[in-house]
Amino acid sequence: MKVWVSKYALTKLTDGVYETEAVIAERTKYVYEQPGLRFVSKLGFGAHETREAAVADAEKRRTARIASLRRQIARLEKLSFEETLS
Repeated sequence: MKVWVSKYALTKLTDGVYETEAVIAERTKYVYEQPGLRFVSKLGFGAHETREAAVADAEKRRTARIASLRRQIARLEKLSFEETLS
């Protein structure tokens, strides 16, 4: 079955959403990429049946990462390394 993977969209590995052939475990909905049956993700959580769903998930991940980086920048800007005089 063809699936679209968004789990690695923000990494250097893929540069976005990619399409792959996969086997989906019937009971667990785990997605295994062929050949070699490498585990990818659970269907709906990083692997999707449609490209649109994968792009929407990648966009959500991108937005969350940007928010995280903004919080990190704010914490860093508040740091002060002034010497205290005793």
